[in-house]
Amino acid sequence: MNRKIWIGLALVALSYAELLIPKDWAAINHFAAGFPYSGAVALFVFGVIFLGEGLAERFGAVPLLSLARGGFWRALRFAVIGAATGLILEIFGQWIGKLWFYAYYPTWFYWPSLVPSFLLYWVMIVESYIGAKAVLDHFIKRGGQEPADQPVGHYPFEPALYGTLGVAGGFVFIFCTIRALTSYFFNGGYTFNALTESSYGPPLVYIMLACVGLWAVAEALLYAAQKPSLLRSLLHGYFVPVLAVLVAAVVTSVVWESQNAMVDYWVYTHWPWPDLRVFNVQLSVLLSWPLHYLVLVSLPAAIVPAWAPAFFARPRPAAVSGRSKKTKHYD
Repeated sequence: MNRKIWIGLALVALSYAELLIPKDWAAINHFAAGFPYSGAVALFVFGVIFLGEGLAERFGAVPLLSLARGGFWRALRFAVIGAATGLILEIFGQWIGKLWFYAYYPTWFYWPSLVPSFLLYWVMIVESYIGAKAVLDHFIKRGGQEPADQPVGHYPFEPALYGTLGVAGGFVFIFCTIRALTSYFFNGGYTFNALTESSYGPPLVYIMLACVGLWAVAEALLYAAQKPSLLRSLLHGYFVPVLAVLVAAVVTSVVWESQNAMVDYWVYTHWPWPDLRVFNVQLSVLLSWPLHYLVLVSLPAAIVPAWAPAFFARPRPAAVSGRSKKTKHYD
């Protein structure tokens, strides 16, 4: 294992130090407890980022952070797209869906930390996916043999399929977003509240389908750009990207959510089956995690199609040369 993998594992292990904080003290001293809890979350996030980078380098994949290299504008594009994509989760999950709140955030901390927090969250999610994909690509050799910088082949039905996905996905996204927002007018009105529990949240199905619709639009855009995507990989017999989504979602969600369940740094509300739990985490929450990856991996690739091969194609030996810094740039 390379150094980044060891650093990542050490940071994730250190994040568990938050469990040493007495719960009785934290319950009384919310403001003070928020600082070490926030630090523990940061340790976990940076740990996963280091792991993703290390695994990509170790197994010859394209490290995510290489997409930010090559000049100021490249780095700025990476940061803006990552933050905007990460904020989609907060906007739909918290602002509209009221699916969680932050028990230890003071108001003055929430707003200044919002953009950098969700930029890092997006980086963590994509790094966990790329790391899982790099390992799976190393051991699963079937599929994905097309050159990474060329369009994948297509079946005769694909133009109609992706055209339908784009139109239907756009309609579902708009319809479900409007339905979720208008439901507040029939239930006492909308109140912004990210720091305490809200008495009402719109039906979960609207939030989930809105995200599925957004992913469908991203798939259509990637097809129009003749770039690989999650669905196209699956249709053409390259199963690794889909498996990487499942592996990354299961591992990341179980480890992170089970740790959080012991301290309740963020608290889930308005989820179905509250008594069905795995490692003290609601099963419905864990089942939703693959949807994070569908949106947070596919949408940035649709915005910058040149990133799609790094996300959905099998890496080539020329992409990364061992521990060398010679990394192929994706414009």
